[in-house]
Amino acid sequence: MAFNMIQYRDDLEQQLVRVAPVYRACFALWCLQAMLSDYATHIAKGLTKADADYINDRVHCLWHCAISGQLQCESELEGLVNRSNEAQIDDSDVLTGIVVAQLLGACTAVAEVFRTGSAHHAMLVADSCITCIDAQVSERDGVSPSHDLPAVPELASELHLQRRMIDYLNTSPAPQSIGLQQFRFAGA
Repeated sequence: MAFNMIQYRDDLEQQLVRVAPVYRACFALWCLQAMLSDYATHIAKGLTKADADYINDRVHCLWHCAISGQLQCESELEGLVNRSNEAQIDDSDVLTGIVVAQLLGACTAVAEVFRTGSAHHAMLVADSCITCIDAQVSERDGVSPSHDLPAVPELASELHLQRRMIDYLNTSPAPQSIGLQQFRFAGA
């Protein structure tokens, strides 16, 4: 049976509806941080150093807000969205263009999660991670694995990590117990 990405998105969004808004914000930032880490080379090629550093700094500031239970961080959110909207993108390399566009879209979605608690926008950030992996594998292998995502190790791993993080959020006693790199490294 072929993997159904639409069903995965719907299921993920429903799982996010069941967690508190602060956990949705943590999940969205966790996914965004993965993009920043996993695609640092492409981000460095596609954005100015100042834009990339600013976005990274805002993610860390927002993380501290979220684990403190504080979702009213309007100046941080405004800065993240404004920088994302104004960033100059070098998309001369297709994969870099896709990664940077997904990153900037994910920044805007994170802000929406903070502002409204939107499970849908948290799911969109997770979907951006998957889109970047799909693009990377497509470039490497010359064919899009979209029709059979779980068969590709990188994609299967990301799907597993996202589910694992949602399960963790459902049982986590407090936001402070969540790490920004939770489950992302070997041995975690």
